[in-house]
Amino acid sequence: SYKYAWNILKRIEKRTGKAPAEKHKGGEGGGGWVRLNEWGLYLLDTYKNLLAELEIIETKLQKTFKID
Repeated sequence: SYKYAWNILKRIEKRTGKAPAEKHKGGEGGGGWVRLNEWGLYLLDTYKNLLAELEIIETKLQKTFKID
């Protein structure tokens, strides 16, 4: 959900001291936006790389221990 995503962004900023996103408040009719900044994109890329590495490890473990 939207609130859940905002809470994650706030926790990242609190823990790292750096905001992972930029935001622009809209007017009366809306039009605001939020986007990942360079730090947020770095974190997302790092997460994706770690996830890919874990999937490789999982596959190797399944083959080694013959897990279905």
